[in-house]
Amino acid sequence: MLLSSAYCFSASLPSILAISAFYGLDELIKSSFEKIADSWKKITDAYPKNSDYELSTDPGSPIIVFRSKAGDFQKRMEELIMLKNQLKNAGIAVSICRGTNAERKSKFFPFLRLILKSTMANETVERINNIVISL
Repeated sequence: MLLSSAYCFSASLPSILAISAFYGLDELIKSSFEKIADSWKKITDAYPKNSDYELSTDPGSPIIVFRSKAGDFQKRMEELIMLKNQLKNAGIAVSICRGTNAERKSKFFPFLRLILKSTMANETVERINNIVISL
């Protein structure tokens, strides 16, 4: 018969290994966020401020939102679908929010979400810039 305290002790990780694993994961997470923040800065710095679309994002966030400022809903949707297809073909994770029928009747404007990854190469970030600057 196994006693619970003996079983827990025999199945536990020695504290020095647990601490080492913790610090290793901490460094991995920090470096991932640094890479995402670097990609975020390159994209937001290159984006033209006079575009019909605004960037809605927090510094270093892995999600960048391109939101239409104004204009015809259908025209903006067509532009965003074209942009989404270009980004998807380049291997970038994107999605479009079309809104509900009620939102479309109000002052809702469609937007596109672009997801940054810590493993993105600089060439990929440049490709994103070249595609989204055309908006």
